[in-house]
Amino acid sequence: MVMRETFFVRQDDARKKTVYLLLLFVLCVALIILAVYFLLTGIVLLYLHTGVRRTALHLEMLRPQIFSAKLFASVAIPTTALVVGAALYKVRQLSAGGPAFARLFNAKRVYRATIDPAEQRLNNVVEEMALASGIAPPLIYVLENELGINAFAAGTRIENGAIIVTKGALECFNRDELQAVIGHEFSHILNGDMRMNAKLAGFVHGIVVLHLVGRAILDLDGKSSKPRLRRSHNSGSNLIYLVGGILMAVGWIGAVFARAIKSAASRQREFLADASSVQFTRNPSGLTAALKKIGGLAEGSVVSDPNAEMVSHLFFANGLSISPSRWFATHPPLLERIQRYEPGFKGNFDELDLTALSAADDFQPVAEVLQAIAAANAIKPEQAAASIGNPAMRHIEAVRALRGNIPEALENLVAEPYGARAVIYALLLSRDPAIRSEQSPLLFQNLDPHIRTRISAAVNSLPQLDPRLRMVLVNQSISALRQLDVKEYADFRVRLADISGRDASLSIFEVMLEQILIRNLDHYFIESNKRLPTICKIDLLLPQICTVLECLAAAGHNEPARALDAYRAGLRSLKIGAENERSGVAAPSLQEFRAALRLLDSAKFEIKESLLNAAAQVVLRDGEINLDEGELLRALAESLGVPIPPFCPINDS
Repeated sequence: MVMRETFFVRQDDARKKTVYLLLLFVLCVALIILAVYFLLTGIVLLYLHTGVRRTALHLEMLRPQIFSAKLFASVAIPTTALVVGAALYKVRQLSAGGPAFARLFNAKRVYRATIDPAEQRLNNVVEEMALASGIAPPLIYVLENELGINAFAAGTRIENGAIIVTKGALECFNRDELQAVIGHEFSHILNGDMRMNAKLAGFVHGIVVLHLVGRAILDLDGKSSKPRLRRSHNSGSNLIYLVGGILMAVGWIGAVFARAIKSAASRQREFLADASSVQFTRNPSGLTAALKKIGGLAEGSVVSDPNAEMVSHLFFANGLSISPSRWFATHPPLLERIQRYEPGFKGNFDELDLTALSAADDFQPVAEVLQAIAAANAIKPEQAAASIGNPAMRHIEAVRALRGNIPEALENLVAEPYGARAVIYALLLSRDPAIRSEQSPLLFQNLDPHIRTRISAAVNSLPQLDPRLRMVLVNQSISALRQLDVKEYADFRVRLADISGRDASLSIFEVMLEQILIRNLDHYFIESNKRLPTICKIDLLLPQICTVLECLAAAGHNEPARALDAYRAGLRSLKIGAENERSGVAAPSLQEFRAALRLLDSAKFEIKESLLNAAAQVVLRDGEINLDEGELLRALAESLGVPIPPFCPINDS
């Protein structure tokens, strides 16, 4: 199945869907208020008509009989405050991204240095798909107490996303099946579904909070001194039961609304994620086999944690113990999903034999590096934008080839926090002895001895590393660097700034490294609300766009005439005026390029899409991408928050 929508279209669709969900939430709040009001009105009328002594307040409430402004206000204000407040609280809590969801489920973090074979396989699959997608590997967690087969992607942005799988999925899937399920979840990461789903989880919490409060009231009263209250004929206990019962009843209505909203939001996107996974892996049998295992396992895909209801729309398959009716189901039936790729399947799920399963990873590095890389690199300019957010199997093969050519010593170093910092420091140390003599005192002053020794190991191994693999090595280090605490990360960034500043000439690699760290680590460790207003007119960004295109043209074309031709090709794709044409291309400084990136990040999505299309026209004008072009293109993509697959070959053909 071919996915014709681009990354930008799907992101825009997710944003529109979020607005739609917000409107549904407002409608639900209004209906809940009306339900509470009419229920209370009915109780008041019944109470007043039973011969109870009527006070002035009673008469005031009774007089309209259908509508009382005072009663409505007394219902609407606290109900709205409670529902909206609970929703905003939960949205705020989940805004921390994947780790916040992991804490909800008490999930175990899987580190790159794990020695468990099943966890190693999971880490390999996630890392391959992340690098093939052009993003840093998301955090990985396992729900150790969940024996059902399930998984979900959680977060609010690509850079704070996480993949969370159950113990059942980890133990039951082989590599192809695991890859299919992770491909499904990566679709949610790349398509903007995570942010929408996180907000929806907050909305759902707000809608059902009345039910939770009602149940808490009944539980609290049940544990109180009820015998004493009964003996004294205190009607307060009855009133508490009444209020709790009303809230639970209205909360049940809210739960129905919540399930309807989740169903409307997620069912179709599950089909799209399945299709993206098949497109990604080119292996529909992996997806269908995974779905069949869910059907054949006694536990199915059930997640028993109490928070499962709130996030049931995130799961790979229905995680609730009771399957909702078709109208309220968040996922299509297993049979329907399987038959899309295996029409002859009749729904006969074989019982799963857990003893026949192996956790060993059958990953083998690709031996023919050039063949895989050439396949990933063989694209035309007009195909480059289409590949954004749409990684394919050829990109996974390219990543396997890249990983297979990284020295084992460096692979081991980036698997843990000390080594990851050491590798980044070593990559920035100058080969010029004079400059390195200036860098060393700043780097090694009060440096942790564990890092110091690992820097020596990294420096010894780096000469064996092809420069075109630096990008991959940096991305591999992100997972370990996220294990730092805030103080350690601040020290890391200060030392990077010190040793980078020693070299008078800023390098392209340093610019790329800075953008990767800003996007994937600064946003992770440093919470900042400082953001430039969105720029909606491309004319306001023309100087910055021209700077970027000139840098790309100069980096990829040694001859001035060819550089100018590539630059003009990029301008033509933007359909901007001839006044921006140049008679020649004078490469801007990298400081100017870096300054341009800061402003371009505030452009609206349509401008970012046009800019990346233009960049593709420039770098692929001659049909190949060299190292400088690849690193500049990565820096541009990171600054814009757009994932691009790897197109840079590791060897010259």
